[in-house]
Amino acid sequence: MPKRNGENRTSLGLRGAGRRIARPVSGLLVPLLVVLIIAALSGCNSPAWKNLTTQQKLEDFRYLYRMFKENHGTLAMTKRLFGYDWLAHEKEFEEEIRRTKDDSEFARTIDRILDLTCDAHTWIASPEYWRAYCTLPPFDEIAGNVPEEAVVYWNELASRGLNEYEIFPALYFEGEYVVVTGLDLAGHLVKPGWVVTQVNGTEVDRFVLEQGVGLRYDPVRHKPYVIALGLPASSKVELTFEDGEGNRVVAEVVPSQENWPENYYRPSYYSSEEGTWVHDSLFMTVIPGVAGYMHFWRMPAFNEEDWASVKEFLSSVKDLPALIIDVRCVPGGVATTWKSLVCLLAREPLRYDSYFSPRTGAYVRELFPKYFAAEKPDLEKENPEFARMLPPEVLTEDYGMPVQEWTEIRPSDLSSRSNPRVVRMKSTVGCPTFT
Repeated sequence: MPKRNGENRTSLGLRGAGRRIARPVSGLLVPLLVVLIIAALSGCNSPAWKNLTTQQKLEDFRYLYRMFKENHGTLAMTKRLFGYDWLAHEKEFEEEIRRTKDDSEFARTIDRILDLTCDAHTWIASPEYWRAYCTLPPFDEIAGNVPEEAVVYWNELASRGLNEYEIFPALYFEGEYVVVTGLDLAGHLVKPGWVVTQVNGTEVDRFVLEQGVGLRYDPVRHKPYVIALGLPASSKVELTFEDGEGNRVVAEVVPSQENWPENYYRPSYYSSEEGTWVHDSLFMTVIPGVAGYMHFWRMPAFNEEDWASVKEFLSSVKDLPALIIDVRCVPGGVATTWKSLVCLLAREPLRYDSYFSPRTGAYVRELFPKYFAAEKPDLEKENPEFARMLPPEVLTEDYGMPVQEWTEIRPSDLSSRSNPRVVRMKSTVGCPTFT
């Protein structure tokens, strides 16, 4: 990835990262600014952005590592909260890079290393993201210097692993991969609640780690995991199960969505006869005479048809004593979705405040000089109430002055045909004054 100011690199690759909400803090959300790294393994003025030598791969990784060490916003927080110190694995990562035989293995290995940042907003960017950043200051200068063919090439290599897998209906729960729907596997009736213990004779945790696709980190059990178990597509796989009664069952399966229910990831305790599903992520039902109930399983962007269903449901329960919105299972999603839902429930304009604090690395300082125009005060001394709301990392010299953002959420009529609208207001650098 090329740097600004004309630094010439023969190759480099990596994922882009955006701002990530770090944690709720007494009603405020503190997003931390994460350095943007556009997907490219490229030298601006050189065709040598593919068929990399081992030395070029190592140079690329070392550049990535240095950039993350100085500029990434959440690695220190991940270490504190999850117990996983990504920076401490530098030599281990280098050995993995050294063992890669070609560009494809290199891209997949980088993808796995980035997964272990435990930041879902850090990934090898798609051509669509790259094109968007080509028109978005201040990133346009960086993205515009990256050859489009390089972006396409490395993204396809990194994504190839995803296309080689089929998701099996076993989800990670409390350290195990638990089957969530009944299956008939070559005469073996596999029941919900059974646990997958081995794949092709390999312990399931080792199998997941070796595949290195979509890894996350479990801070309680201190091991990488995936949300749903992925199996090699179009080939027979031997699975070993424990049935909950101490019995061990071995069965073969050819991974294919045709072999299990299409919507297996929906909670099995909800049926379409009892309520309405929206976007396979929201279940809405009525507790007669008591409350409307909305259970979000995920929170993606909703389209016009989705919002029409939500508005129809809210209109049908507006005279009930209560409305329950259950978001306990939501791992993340699109912020405008929940803000738009609030639009449908608000009776007057509401203001939503959030804060982020940029890292003080040279790369971030060059991209966002306005955030460093004023000297950062001793927050614990000058505004102790505000300081108590912040992650402790933000109080160190590695982070700059907090930046306040606010959004106005305006009420939206349930009968309106237009989608609910969230109006972004503005941001300012500095600490709030509490009154």
